[in-house]
Amino acid sequence: MPRRDSTSRSKGTTRPAVAPTKPTRKTTTSRSKPARPASSKDSPTRAPGTKPPTARAQRAPGGTTRATTPRATPRGRAEPAGAGRRTKVAARALPPSKRRLTQVEADRLLHLEDALAGRIVGKREAIERISRVIRVRLTQLDLRPERPKGIFLLVGPHGVGKSEIAYAVTEAVYGSEEPVTLLDLGEFEDEEQLSRLGSVVINTPEPVLVEGALTTPVRQNPQTVFLLRGLEVAHPGLQRILLSLFERGSFEDMIGPAAFRDAIFFLTVTFRREDSIPAGIGFSRASRAPRELLRERLERLVLPDLLDAFDDIVELPALTAEQVRKIARYKVDKVLARMQRQKKAIAVDEAVFESLIPDDLCRTQGAAFLNRTLEDRLFNPLARYLLSHRKSAALQVGLESGQVTIHEIAAPRGRRPR
Repeated sequence: MPRRDSTSRSKGTTRPAVAPTKPTRKTTTSRSKPARPASSKDSPTRAPGTKPPTARAQRAPGGTTRATTPRATPRGRAEPAGAGRRTKVAARALPPSKRRLTQVEADRLLHLEDALAGRIVGKREAIERISRVIRVRLTQLDLRPERPKGIFLLVGPHGVGKSEIAYAVTEAVYGSEEPVTLLDLGEFEDEEQLSRLGSVVINTPEPVLVEGALTTPVRQNPQTVFLLRGLEVAHPGLQRILLSLFERGSFEDMIGPAAFRDAIFFLTVTFRREDSIPAGIGFSRASRAPRELLRERLERLVLPDLLDAFDDIVELPALTAEQVRKIARYKVDKVLARMQRQKKAIAVDEAVFESLIPDDLCRTQGAAFLNRTLEDRLFNPLARYLLSHRKSAALQVGLESGQVTIHEIAAPRGRRPR
């Protein structure tokens, strides 16, 4: 016989017995808002007897595991992580070759030559040729999209700015130099060293993953810019590996294939200064003699098929003393702009650059000595002065009797010493 419900207000009503339910634990926070009644439109429903979605472990490259939690849909079924409608966050996670360029990226590509001209001095033709290739590739108009976005061979004597071009292009295209991965190909002179290009798993009781010099950076950032210096001293097997990578756009190691379709490659070959071709930059259209001479010289060091795989081969001539001084002024102004943000106004006379950068040194070393000279003879005395005169807000750097001098001047209006 059903028992009478003691909580009912009417004495004649009865209610069937209900099994006692287990009380639920409520967790609240100091900032939590009172919960509103759930409706069928707001909260997902779950069929009786089913369990809530649980995390699934997925095997990641290298033997590690990561958990992905399925997302509950309004219909009550669980979808795999990442499924469903595409959101803005998911759109950013798409491969660079499958998403649209942003307005900032488009503006950078449109004005790429102008951005590079302020940093790369005396190489306007080289800048234009490299910019044309990158602009076409990053706009997805390339005929072979599986290949990297740019493959360039930079040829010239020591100190002409081959590495500087790679860093300047990276900063102009991506807004930072961080995507650059530098490899010295002289470290791959032996065939045994070639295994370091890809990731290797060492079979031990606890497997150890050795990261690859090529594959690891591109897996972490598909838009990596590789600067491979010293192709002339690399093992011939490395050239064959690079040829396969450039043609296929991928390289397979013990983890699996790594895609290089969104990467950019800059390779360098260093000639002796007396062996450089004086006429023009690279393959001049006006005369075929420099082109034939450069090709003949490169075939002694590089496989002919690999030469054909480059998007462009650019020879960089030796720098003049005036061009080296312009590069030095650019480097110094970049540092002084950083000091300006720290409320330190510093000006450097032109006579300082003429003294620190003599003509004979430019003819023999190009711009290779710049960083060391500027740090030793300009920034070192400037640092000592700033440390001993911490309240100085405006300084003038000049030259007296061949020595760098530093004088405090009146600070500009509206600026006070710290």
